[in-house]
Amino acid sequence: MLNNISWASYLYAITIIVPIYYGFVLIVYYRNDLQSQFLKFKSSFNSSSVSRKFSLEQNGVEIIEHISKKEDENTSLPELLLNIQSLIKTGAARNFPREELLLSLQLQLQQQSALKDSIHKERINDFIIEACENYCSIHLSADEVSALWIK
Repeated sequence: MLNNISWASYLYAITIIVPIYYGFVLIVYYRNDLQSQFLKFKSSFNSSSVSRKFSLEQNGVEIIEHISKKEDENTSLPELLLNIQSLIKTGAARNFPREELLLSLQLQLQQQSALKDSIHKERINDFIIEACENYCSIHLSADEVSALWIK
């Protein structure tokens, strides 16, 4: 039976089967990572327009924000919230300890130094507290979250 199979037909079958297999593995095991990467790509693709809508799902409720290029501080807020949410989801999936999750959140917030003294700091802190409770079952106090902003 194996004598009837040529190398050409074997390579042809492998080139069809291997991409299907790895596509299945990516979809089944890395669905959340692919979705977050797609949302980042989509938001960077749409950033060239003057005004755009950004939707973020939080606790089953869809929040829509209108962003314009005139508001320099607000342009990075939705992306930051998405990054924080994906970071917390990843931490929950990988069972990060509390300290490691706080450290990774601190590193993420240090990259956004423009938002440190903005009016959105309290909103970001509340989002972090809710997301940690919902995804990781880690209850953070307001003092712990405000300490994340310190370099």
